[in-house]
Amino acid sequence: MQAATATDPRAAAPLVRASEVSGRLRRDGFCILRGALPTPVLDEALAAYDRHLLAYTGSLKRQSQRRERHRIGPSGGLVNALVDLHREGCPPIEPFRRAVLGVVGHHGIAERLRCHFGGPARAVSLHWLDESKNGPHQDQAYEDSVPPGQLVGLLVPMWDAVGPAHNRFFVVPGSADALVPHDAESLRSGDYIRDVYAAVADRHDGRLTPLDLARGDAVLFSSRMIHGTILGTSGRLPRIAAHFLPEDAVYRGFGFTRPIAVREYGLPLTGAV
Repeated sequence: MQAATATDPRAAAPLVRASEVSGRLRRDGFCILRGALPTPVLDEALAAYDRHLLAYTGSLKRQSQRRERHRIGPSGGLVNALVDLHREGCPPIEPFRRAVLGVVGHHGIAERLRCHFGGPARAVSLHWLDESKNGPHQDQAYEDSVPPGQLVGLLVPMWDAVGPAHNRFFVVPGSADALVPHDAESLRSGDYIRDVYAAVADRHDGRLTPLDLARGDAVLFSSRMIHGTILGTSGRLPRIAAHFLPEDAVYRGFGFTRPIAVREYGLPLTGAV
């Protein structure tokens, strides 16, 4: 698959107003928030990553539903599946978890989610990743609201993700208009990811559009948007991936035996915990 021309952050408009987010998500399936996050908030999370997460030698819950010890890649970052910070209650990494919550709960994010949802939002999943890659997928296959359609994703790069040197977040414009069929077996076997690759090739000319993101930028995106990660030559991009629903919604999580109320399960966006 070929990467389309990237979006240049230096040529982008100022921070999107909160009132514009819903329209961008409906029209494009994603919305770039330029300069939404201040440097000190990101610095705190990165410092906590080095001090508390990378230094931890025990096992942690991953998105894969397993507990694993860290595997450090050749570039010095984690290569394991995403660290599940929503459900991980490990005391030694709690300062890192709080710092990440400070990023996703910052008013530059929280106020835009509040405006989009028409009320307070809560984080229903919260992950950290670095050297690991995500193939193209639609989040709605794994998690969403009940009934579906409300889930909004967030990607926050912890440093500049510009050009081919870094791993970059990509989207497939127009892909939010149709879901790739799936069932429990195709998700388990990995056939679903194969089918998403085929859908990108057949419906969208195989074009993956990487988004060049400066430090401090963030991306909100629809649960129906096909997205993932393009690997760069450095092999690294520390980043936060989170998903949000309004407080009064019901959440269907990956691997859950039943839906659960967001007010009961979700993390409030207070900017600090």
